[in-house]
Amino acid sequence: MDIREFYKSNQQNQAQNTTDNSSNSNSTHSKQDFSEYQDTINKYKDLSQQELYSELLSQATNLKSQGKLNTQMLDQLSSTLYPMLNNEQKQLLNNIIERIK
Repeated sequence: MDIREFYKSNQQNQAQNTTDNSSNSNSTHSKQDFSEYQDTINKYKDLSQQELYSELLSQATNLKSQGKLNTQMLDQLSSTLYPMLNNEQKQLLNNIIERIK
């Protein structure tokens, strides 16, 4: 699934969840979260893989310099994502994480 497919799927799921949760007191929070997610997706959806990679490295460098990202967090992210990835994606993830470290 690429980012465009994820975006479409997320929009459909969120639309359904928003309808289902409209009477829930957490619906305002969910709508705010969805709006933030949607803004982030819109910001990156048209970027090439190389542009996304460059942005990821830039953001990671910023977070590391602020003390908000460390090796333990990267290892945790990797172990969380790893079971959901195919071999090619696992290799890409390993390369990205090693580059960030």
